[in-house]
Amino acid sequence: MKDWRVEHRPVEHRALGEFNSHFKQLRVIAQRAGADLGEALLEGRITEAEYAAAITRCRAASCLQACAYWLEAPSPDHPPVPDFCANREAFEGLRRKG
Repeated sequence: MKDWRVEHRPVEHRALGEFNSHFKQLRVIAQRAGADLGEALLEGRITEAEYAAAITRCRAASCLQACAYWLEAPSPDHPPVPDFCANREAFEGLRRKG
């Protein structure tokens, strides 16, 4: 029998951010960027797993305050998603598909 401790390295775990605040902010940022996640899900442009992954990426990122500042700043409709956003590529992809 193989010893699992030899074959598997310990995984470094980081605490995820609080669900509700990240979930709400994720949806607002997506909408401001021109990507409606709920609509994309209903239309089949993203799967439930992709939506869940976006939420988890947001919770794992350490940019909640930076996102809040970005949302507070005046900007044109559907501005580019900031580089620090963990979901930037996903939002931009949905904006192009929509």
